[in-house]
Amino acid sequence: MLWRRLTALALLATGAFPQEEVELRQLNEDNFKATIAHGVWLVEHFSPRCSHCKAFAPTWEELAHEKAYHEQLTGFHMAQVNCLAQGDLCNSNDIRGYPSLILYADGKEVGEFKEDRAYPILEAWIEEKALAYARGEPLGATVEEGEQEEERPTQLSRPNPDGKVVEVDEAGLEALKANGPVFVDFFAPWCSHCKKLRPIYEKLAAAYKGALNIVAVNCDDHPLVCRRNGVMGYPTIKLFQDGEVKPFEQHRTISLMTKFLDEQVKGVPMKKIMSEDFESIVANDDIFFVFATSYATSLEEIEQVERAVKPLGLSVPVYKTNDPLFYKNQSIAMPPPTSSLLAFASHDPQHVSAVALPAKDEDLRLFVQRNRYPNFFELSGDNYNSLFQAEDHPLVVLGAIRDGADGESERQEMLKTAKAWKKGGRPFEQRVLFVSASAVNWEKWLRKMVGIFPVNIPALVVIDTSKNEFYDQTIEGEHAHVRGADAFSVLEGIYQNFLTGKAIESALEWGSRSGTLLLFEAGQWSAAHPFLATLGALACVVGLVLALARCLGGRRPSTRGGYMNEKGVQRLD
Repeated sequence: MLWRRLTALALLATGAFPQEEVELRQLNEDNFKATIAHGVWLVEHFSPRCSHCKAFAPTWEELAHEKAYHEQLTGFHMAQVNCLAQGDLCNSNDIRGYPSLILYADGKEVGEFKEDRAYPILEAWIEEKALAYARGEPLGATVEEGEQEEERPTQLSRPNPDGKVVEVDEAGLEALKANGPVFVDFFAPWCSHCKKLRPIYEKLAAAYKGALNIVAVNCDDHPLVCRRNGVMGYPTIKLFQDGEVKPFEQHRTISLMTKFLDEQVKGVPMKKIMSEDFESIVANDDIFFVFATSYATSLEEIEQVERAVKPLGLSVPVYKTNDPLFYKNQSIAMPPPTSSLLAFASHDPQHVSAVALPAKDEDLRLFVQRNRYPNFFELSGDNYNSLFQAEDHPLVVLGAIRDGADGESERQEMLKTAKAWKKGGRPFEQRVLFVSASAVNWEKWLRKMVGIFPVNIPALVVIDTSKNEFYDQTIEGEHAHVRGADAFSVLEGIYQNFLTGKAIESALEWGSRSGTLLLFEAGQWSAAHPFLATLGALACVVGLVLALARCLGGRRPSTRGGYMNEKGVQRLD
């Protein structure tokens, strides 16, 4: 394992990048302590008169030149002390022979290189120490007597990993509160309102899987915990965050609880990860960002990224890493930028987009905005309004697909196209989203909205939500199908202003889009619940008859002519 890690890091240095002439850094008694106070330093203590030092000089100079990129990437530096000129400094450093290669980390001596000073051996040792320092791993004898090294967890800890409500005791609740925000339901098992809430609360936990701990405390089993938290009735729901407590006092619906959490939960700090955590993140998170930092990352860059990702709230996880192996795995150029923000989607281990820092705030904001959504998703009643009425008015590449095996093949083609567009599509000012719509479930909508009839399925259109227009033909003048080439052709035609859009409203002539969605959802519900739909229809008819009778009954003839209204006041219509 160690050898694979050293080999991987060594490969970082083989990339083509400018090799500037490196001046050998000389330390003296005045600047020694201040210089080695930050970062990891390999310091050669030598004497100009020493024959071994003279023989080693070319190797040292070559290594200082080849490993200079580590100063920015990992914080590994190389320097020299001329003991003939700095005798007191070498004595205070307990130097007993030349050359002596002493390793310091953040001002403390942590080891000495005592092996053969051949280039490949010393190079491998340098790579090992640079990697360990960047990853926060022990470099050597850095622990004071009586102290112990803190072990890093073997698995990445994430809130609510299973998307389920977890019942906790006092110790469990306090442990969760110490690690981030917690939403807590204080309940009693005999409480009818608590029983009614539980299925809703379970759905809420599923919605915040991997994002927020959703827990419950049984007040019959833990009465003291409930009294300490001011529980006066059941259920009592509270949000704990950063020592603050905010009660939830609205109707206990998923939509209201979600709105409360999205508004009240502060930006969750970026969780630090290492390369070995990445596989599980890709498997669990459909969309996420990674802030790749280096030793040279500035406080301003960190604050800039924090501002840019703050609007994501709990909806999209953001991680940070300074692991050099992550840079290698993502093929980031060497020497790297001081830091980069990378976007990932669709459980793909390779990033779909990246921005190097420093960058303009607006560029960073747009980068986050454009990459916060999945490459590809399915149209539903839940996401319809957020898609077609979004404030930034995206371009929607909509594929009307079949059900069954054919539909799955078309869905995979859409996904592949979406990934290709993310990596190399035109830079529209609008977001470009790829969406599938079941030709069965959305038949009426597709026909009325964009003129797609069952005989045309599978078909593809691009909807410009900013203009209420759609495009259903390629540059070549053919009807677009669910193919990558067709999607790129239509988008290219829009980008180059080669194509003319068709007005959605004139094709619809069916009222507003919200009304269309309401009718569609009513039809879907009726098909799924025919008996209840029939009863509802009968109830509507009876209500209409009663209302009509009431209106007619209120307009009875008057002996003086005209009609009487419901209060007996004469009206002359």
